[in-house]
This record gives sequence, structure tokens and C-alpha cells, in this order.
Amino acid sequence: MKKKFLLVSDRSKFSTLDVYNGYCQAFLQLKLDYEFFPLYEYLDLFSMDVCLCMLLTKALIKDNGFTHVLFISGIEVPVYVFETLNTYNIKVGIIATDDPHSARPILFDRFPYCKYYFTNEKMCAETGNKRITYLPVAANNVIPQFEEDNIPEEYKTDILFIGSVYPGRIPYLECAAEWAIKTNKKMLVRGHITYVDRVKHPNLYAVCDGGTINNKETLKYLQGARCTINLSRDIYWHPYLPSNASRLMECIPFSANPRMYEASICKCLQIVLDDREEYRDFLGGNAFYFNHKSELIQCLDYVLTGLPEESRKQIVEANFKKVLECGCYQHRLVKLVTFIHETDEQDIRDEMEKAFGKRK
Repeated sequence: MKKKFLLVSDRSKFSTLDVYNGYCQAFLQLKLDYEFFPLYEYLDLFSMDVCLCMLLTKALIKDNGFTHVLFISGIEVPVYVFETLNTYNIKVGIIATDDPHSARPILFDRFPYCKYYFTNEKMCAETGNKRITYLPVAANNVIPQFEEDNIPEEYKTDILFIGSVYPGRIPYLECAAEWAIKTNKKMLVRGHITYVDRVKHPNLYAVCDGGTINNKETLKYLQGARCTINLSRDIYWHPYLPSNASRLMECIPFSANPRMYEASICKCLQIVLDDREEYRDFLGGNAFYFNHKSELIQCLDYVLTGLPEESRKQIVEANFKKVLECGCYQHRLVKLVTFIHETDEQDIRDEMEKAFGKRK
């Protein structure tokens, strides 16, 4: 069966937009039959109800020929949209961007109407449900590339952290900031700093530039940094439900965050909290790992004062080459389309066996 995809962004302009843009670029590169629905842009002009009517109208008009609708995240999209698409035999998929946080219970009510669920956390795929498959995050291979000797001063740092400064991240970043101030290194933290108290965390507050930045700016800062600290998110804590450990899967997560791939494609050396298997699986020896604050300081000291420049270049070049070979969104889209094709074919076989079985 010929497939035509409609790719739908979520409301967020930041946490899911980079994933949406990455898949948009991948669809273009692979020349698949597709159209894009940038929900976040339409919401700047119309109400959510109007936007959802536009989405359903576009998807259900037969002459448009859509067979599959893929939602990036989909958390902001009401259940009735999934149900309606399913009723009209449009096959629906979700590309999760925040697992395991979004895996339960936020998407449970949508899941009955989804044919495919692509999770970015490996342990969420280990449920035995054939509709769920692991699809890692990735890098967009089309980035605003600076020449190494022509990086604007505003993007140059010795130590960079980009992301929300959640409570679990504060102890690591605070000690890094203290070390940077003592050693006269330039450290920058860009992201939400709601939980950074000016009085309790003076060193960290001093290196923070609060406010979320878009993905293009993220990539520029990564290109200008000597190293970046990569801290995974605490899965047992959520900014909207701080005491909700019971709502999450009791698990030890495996999978890396997008920053690993973004830093690799930006040739930025990574200092990584050693709490996810996938960091070592992908980066191997081409990163520096820590488990405690003292180890983080040791890594920073070596990377910024003891690591030969030639060795640094070899490390970041190796990661750059690897991410281009297997860590970009076109690689993920190939896996996504293959999974959809195999699932659809299996459904046809199951229906045929069921029909012939009834005849017997």
C-alpha cells in the first residue's frame, strides 16, 4: 500500500521543536511522500480548537491521500483527535520526546488509538507490546556551522551547560561553577533557572543566563564551547508533579538525551554523568565520565588544563564522524518507516488468517 505521511508538531517551540525539525529535514532528504503540520506556528494565530479542526480536515480529506499521521510528542493533542483519525482508518503514530515521563499515564488514554509508538527510552520498549519500538533521539545534520577560527565571541565558553537546571542537576553545576570561578574559566549555563536560588547557589547563579534558547542557538553555543557537561534528567522527578514518583515506571533508564548527539555533531567535547548505558555505547572512550562531584572537577581540570589539543580534536572528530554515520534523523526515519511497513504487512497477514480461519 502506498503511504503518505502527515507529520504534526506539538505545541512546544523548544523541547519538541528540534525533534520536529529534524524529522522534517529527514523526510526531505529521503524524498518520502509527506506533508508537515506545524501546530506550534498555527497556535500563534488561532485557538487550539481551530487548529485541531484544521488538522482533522487536512488529514481526512480523501484527495489529500494521507494514510498515516505521526505526532511529535502528541501530549497537547486531545484524545478525540486520535480517536477520530483511527475511526476513519488513518493510521496514527506517536514519536515520544519525553519518555519515560510521558509514557504513563499521560499517553495511556491515547495509546488505544495508536498503531505505532516510538519511544526514545529503551526500557519503555521492553514491555512486549509489538506496537512499541525503540527509536533513539538524534542530531539534525543540517546545522549553522561556524569555521573553527571564526566563532563569535558571544558563543565562546570553556564550560557549557544547556538545559533546565532542575534540582537534581544543581549540586553538579554548582561545584563546576565554583571551580570555574576559582580557576578563571568561562562557564555558561543557558536554560530555565527557576530552581536556582540567588542566595543558596551564588556561584551557579553568577554563571547563569536564564531563559530557554532555541535549537539553532543551542548548536551555536555547543560549537563555541571547549566542553559541555551532559546531565541526564532525573526520571523520578517532574517539574509539574514534584511528588509523583509513583506515576513513573520503576526502572533504571538506559537511553541518552539529545545533547549527546548534538554535541557530537557540533564537535564539542563531552563530560557526561555516567548514569545511562547508551552514553558509553555510543561515545565509548571519546568522552569523559563522572559519578560524583569530585570526579566532575577532575574531568574539568584535565580537559581544560591537561588534555593536549591534538587529542581533543581527535576525540571530537571521532564523535562527529560516528554521528554522521548512524546518529542523525534520517537514520531514525529509515527505522521508523521500516517498522511501519513491517507492522502494516503483519496486520494484513493477520486479517487474512482471520478471514480464512472463519471460512474453515
